[in-house]
Amino acid sequence: MPQSQSQSQSQSQYSLHILNVGMNGVTGHHEIEARIEEIAQEGHTIQGVPEVYGIEPTVLQTRFGGDLLKWRSEIAGKMLKRHLAHSALQGEILKWKGEKVAVALPPPPPPAPPNRIMPPSLDLMAAENQRRSKGWHA
Repeated sequence: MPQSQSQSQSQSQYSLHILNVGMNGVTGHHEIEARIEEIAQEGHTIQGVPEVYGIEPTVLQTRFGGDLLKWRSEIAGKMLKRHLAHSALQGEILKWKGEKVAVALPPPPPPAPPNRIMPPSLDLMAAENQRRSKGWHA
């Protein structure tokens, strides 16, 4: 990662913004819809991509000891990691604006094999029949 990108990320502040909460009527999982919000050093806010996470009570108990805050913390960590990857990628893609890139035509396909009227086995049979019709016997 370029040093300037690393510096700008370390000076930003991140938070998990929970947009909606509920329960999935099909799976029964308790769900949150959330996104990462980044406040850049310049003061502008970057809204991350909203994602929905759900958890079933048994999994909450076995993986997190029933602690919802641990589950939420894990979600926040995963989302921040993805947000930083998206931000870095978007930063590189934005550099392409207005750029012209030379492209070349793809190479031509290889030549097709010669067309045969009959499969080789039929060619041999035809040759044998022709030889017999002329009175040539092996």
